[in-house]
Amino acid sequence: ARDSQEIATLPNGKIKKNHAWCAVKIEGEYRFVDCYLASQFQPINEGIAEDHWFMTRPLEMIYTHLPASKAYQFLDPPIDSEIYFALPYVCVPYFQNNLYLAKFDSSNLELVDDQGKRSYSKCEGKIARLIHINTKIETRISLSDEKRLTITKKALAQCMYIGNTRICRVKAVLPPDCRVGWLKIYAGPRYVASGPNADKVINPYQLAFTYKLTHSGETSYPFEFVQKYHTPQEFYIQEPQCYNLFPLQTYTFKLFSLGGRNQKLALRSPGGRMYKLLYYPQDLSYDGTVTVSEVGIWNLVSLQQNTGGWHSIASWECTA
Repeated sequence: ARDSQEIATLPNGKIKKNHAWCAVKIEGEYRFVDCYLASQFQPINEGIAEDHWFMTRPLEMIYTHLPASKAYQFLDPPIDSEIYFALPYVCVPYFQNNLYLAKFDSSNLELVDDQGKRSYSKCEGKIARLIHINTKIETRISLSDEKRLTITKKALAQCMYIGNTRICRVKAVLPPDCRVGWLKIYAGPRYVASGPNADKVINPYQLAFTYKLTHSGETSYPFEFVQKYHTPQEFYIQEPQCYNLFPLQTYTFKLFSLGGRNQKLALRSPGGRMYKLLYYPQDLSYDGTVTVSEVGIWNLVSLQQNTGGWHSIASWECTA
């Protein structure tokens, strides 16, 4: 894994040398070969040679490899070490799935004070139509000098279209009293869960890249994002994006479809009552206003026209 800037930098400001790779020049262009990371004996490769590290372009290599001398970056212009350590740590699936960061701003990774729903990290990335994104946050708390507790919570990743470009918007918050955490973004070919345990599938994708999140100021109150599931058709949930609902409050449930045929959607109460959502074909949106009158799990479901069954798209929880 890539060191932090404090660990990787010597007192004189130079970068420590902790790894080696080869550079070759072919027809006037430089490429890199990292035999260690490409080897089938590298534990993370699970016995399979990783060809990404053979003839890698400098613009792809700079996310994970910082030469001690700028001359060996083979970039014009070369980047400073401060910029390098501000970049996300990327893994091979980032390149295999042709991901691209849009509007990246490192200030979005620095959360300040207790700002509730607005205190989140937000990033956007261009992704192909058949690629899906999943996310989670990990943060570690020291219980003693030898023991550490890892806390994992979900972030919210939703795809949408801007013109003809498909992007994924990611939102995340740190747990209360946690100052540092890692936003892990997973990607891969779209997976559709099926069968009776479909809602229990957690994460079928590979780690693509990671951000470091920090929080300063007042500690935020607990906040969870809506729980989404792997479904045949994609939806962007506009509201509510929080997971916890309050009893006897009226909510407007609004979401957009990313194409495909019209689905019959409804909100299913813990007691089994169905509240159907209205469909607006002009913008492929659905909405419905419901007063949350029951405690428990509320599911957004797609009703099966032929079988009379349904499958979950998302869920919220109402607690007393």
